[in-house]
Amino acid sequence: MRRCWAEQWVLRPPRSGTRDCTCFVEEVSRLQFGRVLDLPSATCGARARDAQVKKRADDFARPTDTPQDGDAVLMTILGARRLQSYHIGLYVAAETPQVLHWMHNIGAALHPLDQLDRIGLDLEGIYAWIS
Repeated sequence: MRRCWAEQWVLRPPRSGTRDCTCFVEEVSRLQFGRVLDLPSATCGARARDAQVKKRADDFARPTDTPQDGDAVLMTILGARRLQSYHIGLYVAAETPQVLHWMHNIGAALHPLDQLDRIGLDLEGIYAWIS
């Protein structure tokens, strides 16, 4: 059985030591795909980051119907719709499409997109990075 590129990241802390989903996506994108990103960080607070995501979304990604490995997977936290608390991960093309993302309580994790609700997340959309 062929090993998936994302498996090497599961349960591995990010090298930067930052425990933030955006920093994790930036790190994996850089090391795995050679893509340098400058995403809004949660270090400024969830509401400020969410405002930046809305304001700058078109600067770094576009919605896609044909996702590729490493595309952005934007999620919201179930029950936080009013606050629109965003969470981001990377698309993993597999028999069952998955997302590689950072979870503050366990580190890097891989979850099937069709089961995000089981971990309290809702799929907002999949986006292709703008080079």
